[in-house]
Amino acid sequence: MKQSFTYSLKVWLTTVTIVPFIQMIEGLIIGNHTSISNAEQMIFLTLLFGLLLSMPSWLFLWMSAYLLNRLTDNILVIKLSLMILSIGLAILPFFLLAGTVSLSIHDLIWFGPYPIIVVACIWLYKLKPESTSTGHLTNTQVSE
Repeated sequence: MKQSFTYSLKVWLTTVTIVPFIQMIEGLIIGNHTSISNAEQMIFLTLLFGLLLSMPSWLFLWMSAYLLNRLTDNILVIKLSLMILSIGLAILPFFLLAGTVSLSIHDLIWFGPYPIIVVACIWLYKLKPESTSTGHLTNTQVSE
């Protein structure tokens, strides 16, 4: 359980802290010029609300990583499953806030970095199997 907790915490915190900076850079690229103080305020508020509002998604990611890790020792299967789940968890809140199933390109620029960064983090961070605490039979136990 500790492995899944640490892994999901790294994925969540990295995503929540990197995305506001990407959004600021995107804003500068598309011509939304803001002063440095406004950019600092935007980053602070995005970090704060990102941490608070994405906490349920993190908890769901943690529990999913733990359950998947108990079901299989195949890290590829676990990470693929977590990737699909995380994309949905990253996009769903924006659809709920928009109140519609169609979002504009401006909306995509705002929420697009979240699923991209969360998927990158899922593959970047190492997830070790928790087979010693799961009851899975390891190769050495099978041969005995």
